[in-house]
Amino acid sequence: MKQVTRTEEAKRLLSECFGLSTATAERVLRTWALRANTSLAHIADVLVRQIWHGDEIPQDRALARTIERYLRDLPNVLAPSDDTTVAPANTSFPQADRLGTS
Repeated sequence: MKQVTRTEEAKRLLSECFGLSTATAERVLRTWALRANTSLAHIADVLVRQIWHGDEIPQDRALARTIERYLRDLPNVLAPSDDTTVAPANTSFPQADRLGTS
């Protein structure tokens, strides 16, 4: 039985929930990872485990909140005839917030 990686699962979630192609879903995840200065694997893990599955033990609350904002804005940043997506440019990652101190 083939094991699905967390990144593949995250791409599938974006594809199914937002109608993105897998290639675009991967670009979205990579863009988010770059903006968050973290790995693609970490973005995918937080998206799948913390946001989608709702694990009780949060891994990165600040990143989860940022991804949730990205998800809410995703339909607005998709051009109707274009499947290219980026995260909103005005989203920041305050260091204190990332440490869970705010």
